[in-house]
Amino acid sequence: MCQPYAGVNMGKLNDQQKLRLRAIKQAEVLGVTSAAREVGVSRLTIYKWIRRYEDEGVAGLRDRSHRPHHHPRTTTPDVVEEVVETALAHPTWGCRKIVGALVER
Repeated sequence: MCQPYAGVNMGKLNDQQKLRLRAIKQAEVLGVTSAAREVGVSRLTIYKWIRRYEDEGVAGLRDRSHRPHHHPRTTTPDVVEEVVETALAHPTWGCRKIVGALVER
């Protein structure tokens, strides 16, 4: 298993990274189940933190974005431009009328 705290400057870590590093240390000493219970996360989360720490070091303990990597149903810029142009040309039209006008084109 990894060696938490070895050469780590705890002052440069944010609170979340410190918590995760302590959880990894607890998992090493007391076991993953006890560490997970103590921190209030699942055992799988502890294993994920351990893996990230082993792979990336302290940087792997940062919180990661939950933002999707791609958006398969994103409207293309061309269509967005047409919708905006139509809406500006006809300010009293609602979405149904705008869609109807664009479908007819």
